[in-house]
Amino acid sequence: MQDPGSPRRVRRWIADVLPGCDGDAVARVQLLASELVTNSLVHARSDVEVTITRSDARLSVEVQDASDAAPVRRSVPLDSTTGRGIWLVDTLSDEWGVRVADHAKTVWFELDL
Repeated sequence: MQDPGSPRRVRRWIADVLPGCDGDAVARVQLLASELVTNSLVHARSDVEVTITRSDARLSVEVQDASDAAPVRRSVPLDSTTGRGIWLVDTLSDEWGVRVADHAKTVWFELDL
């Protein structure tokens, strides 16, 4: 998925694949995943693959794109309308990280349930 509507479709897909999950957790996953998808669209300009894995205690989300450039948490002015995606992931997830391999990267985050 490489078009501007991708983040919206990811949010809908997340609601479909997490039935019965706490509403606050679903909202956080939707926000964070759509931020990572948006980052991929803006910076990697490539197709994006989103994977969700759920256990009884933890929810894991991975967003993979075709860039090997790791995302950077930036400081942005308060009136800026962009630049907070990684800050949100860092602040609202329980853990997150980046794996880079073979001209691609996967940004992942986890939430405790």
